[in-house]
Order: sequence, then C-alpha cells, then structure tokens
Amino acid sequence: MRFPSQEKLDFPQPRFLCIGAQKAGTTWLYQQLRTHPDFWFPPIKELHFFDYHYTPHNRQWVPRMIKNATEREINREAKHERVSYIAKITAPLLSEQWYRAMFGARHAAGRICGDITPAYSMIDREGVEYAKRLLPDTKVLFIIRDPFTRAMSEARMMFTRPNRPEGRTLFGPNNDIKGLLARSSYSVSVSRWREVFGDNIHFVAFKRIATEPLSVLAEIEKLNGARSWNYPKAQEAVYSSKTVEIPSDISEYVQKELEPERDFIVREFGAEFAAMT
Repeated sequence: MRFPSQEKLDFPQPRFLCIGAQKAGTTWLYQQLRTHPDFWFPPIKELHFFDYHYTPHNRQWVPRMIKNATEREINREAKHERVSYIAKITAPLLSEQWYRAMFGARHAAGRICGDITPAYSMIDREGVEYAKRLLPDTKVLFIIRDPFTRAMSEARMMFTRPNRPEGRTLFGPNNDIKGLLARSSYSVSVSRWREVFGDNIHFVAFKRIATEPLSVLAEIEKLNGARSWNYPKAQEAVYSSKTVEIPSDISEYVQKELEPERDFIVREFGAEFAAMT
C-alpha cells in the first residue's frame, strides 16, 4: 500500500478543510466561499488527496477523476490565471508536491486556502493523523446531515447516474449499500476526526444551510478569521434531489441500520442540533 511521505513540507497549505458529509451542502459552501475575497480554492472542488492515500478503494478512480476535472477546467478557462497555473504543474499526480502546487496560484498568496472534499470524512485513523501532521493549524468543518436522509439522497443519486448498469442494485455484488451506510456512520467519522483535531474541528447542522445560510457562513468566517462578507446567492440551492422512488426494502433496511447513528448525534451534539440535521 502506497503512502505519502511523512515529511512536513514548507508550502502554501490549506488553512481550512471541509471533510463532508457527502450530500450535505459542500458544493453550496464551495460556491459561496469562492466569492469571498479572503478565501481561495483550487478550480477543482474536490482534490481527494488524503482519501487517495488512505482509502484503498478510492485509488481505483481518483486519478482518473482528477485528470478529467483538470482537463475540463483547462479547456473551459485555459487563459485564466485561476486555472492556467495547474497546466504547469509537473509534480506526480496526488503527491505531496502536487498537493502543494494546487495551492500555488499567484492569487492564493496571503488568502485562506481551502480544500473541500467530503470523502475525507471516511479516511482511517492513520490518515487523519497524517492530515494533522501535514496541516497542524488547519481548521476543519464537518456538516452533519441526518444519517437516513443523507443516505437516501445518495441512493437517489446512485439510481439516477447515467452510467449505472441496467439492473444494478444497492445489494448487488458491488455492495453499494455498504458504502452508503458507512458515509452516514458519524459515530466512527466524527469520533475519529474529533480525537485528532480537538478544538480545531467545527460542526454545522445541515438544515441550517436552508434556514439561516448567512449565519452558517458567518460562523465559518469567524472560524477562519475572515472578514464579514455579503453572499448574494446564499439562498440559492445548488442541487435538488431528483424524484426517484427508492424501493421500500432498501429504505426500511437503511433506516433500521442507521438508527444508532441518529442516537449518536443526539448524545454527542444534543437534541436541538440533531433536529436541525
């Protein structure tokens, strides 16, 4: 198994990580913070650096996804400095040097660089500890969505993917149901990241993005020491769930399996927080 070196490098590093959850408003957050003059993000939203090294299954598809996203951005805005710098990166893909270079744009200097990759919530303990060593002062944000509704939103996405093989189900040989449940297993991911990052991790209940988006953004500004900013499109939804009927055997199974995760959120954050997930 390949791992990045454990050497701490002196490079322009992200001071802000959003680690998830998947289907919990991370694209909305990326689009909002990109309008803020104090923040800077690479043109590729999800860099997948840590999960590539510490989630074995992801190594099968992350390089292809990064290459495709890079080509897409270069083809769309090749002459724009915000994008053109990535065409000059010569470091091996997904190496520490590559990760450093992704934050090496001229306009990133002096700003709060961020990396928003929901898959980071799923990396193992060794990966979280590596992230802490590499980025010791980074602030971490974790958006918590109700385990069951998050899983159902992901299931609808799975069922509507254009390249999904005919007849493939969540219970099939690809075992999609296992990953779907794992991404709602906050008792594992929250505990792991909190143990390593301590007070440097902040949690937001998902429904607050819809009910009080400006308050959520103000919290993130405060967390990162950024100035207050006006977000004219904060009320706009990025994605809305497609209308897909999930088979009852799947929804009932998922709901039962995730009941302990709902109980964990109530114990860990309180009933008021849980009600807003």
